[in-house]
Amino acid sequence: PATRNLSFFEAINYGVTKFVEMALLIFTTLGKLFTDSANTIGQLSGPAGIYNVTAQITETGSISQLLTLLALLST
Repeated sequence: PATRNLSFFEAINYGVTKFVEMALLIFTTLGKLFTDSANTIGQLSGPAGIYNVTAQITETGSISQLLTLLALLST
């Protein structure tokens, strides 16, 4: 994957943007657990599902996607 160097302010902007995206994703998913539980619960997975997703991401070789997954799992 192509990478580029960001200036300090671009990096801050990128970090804040990604933080907001992840926070919205987490809160949207949590909200769906309570309002649309029939559809959402079927999409949840346990350790085996997490392993499969991790394996798929590591096959792509994308460190940023792997770190994003680790950040989501740690919340």
